[in-house]
Amino acid sequence: MTDYQKIYDGISKAIWGYFFLYFNISLGTISILPSFVGYILFLKAIDLLEDEERELSLLKTLGLILAVWDVVEWLANCIGYSFNSNWKFVTLIVGLVNLYFHFQFITNIASIAKKHQWDGCMFNESLLRYRTAQTILLTVILVISNFNFLPDELWIYIPLAISIIYLIVGIYIMIVLNQLRKNLKTNETIADEDNIEA
Repeated sequence: MTDYQKIYDGISKAIWGYFFLYFNISLGTISILPSFVGYILFLKAIDLLEDEERELSLLKTLGLILAVWDVVEWLANCIGYSFNSNWKFVTLIVGLVNLYFHFQFITNIASIAKKHQWDGCMFNESLLRYRTAQTILLTVILVISNFNFLPDELWIYIPLAISIIYLIVGIYIMIVLNQLRKNLKTNETIADEDNIEA
């Protein structure tokens, strides 16, 4: 597999990972698009992209922890058990791990974009902007879900509004990743540029 193909496939896995993460559709208590599938796809993306960005390999353990946690949470939801009320400290720690994972994951993909996008493209900068927005929103969601300080009349509306904004940011991340995937320099074009410079 060429370097270009590995990067293309890695970005494709990241796009599908975010699809499963952001479109976590449930039928009753059971998610038909479970987020643990997204983390499995992120781990596959890391395997494909780590030669381009070595720091990605440091996320493997965190990705595995998040995947296992989501599997356990998904199975618990299937039998009607919720971790949110009984395991607050654990869910807070998992939330912090999740926050760091996505911040670093998108940062590393933005670094890959900077090296492999066409001149004039700004996909790396767009990814960093949406990464920052995602991080802020994840932090707010984490605080609201673990520290119940909102008045009861606001409890439904504020988390719902934040969740909608979070979904919109996620869609934009997927759009930028898709545009990046379509505008990667191939091995052939890199070779042609090297020949012209020579």
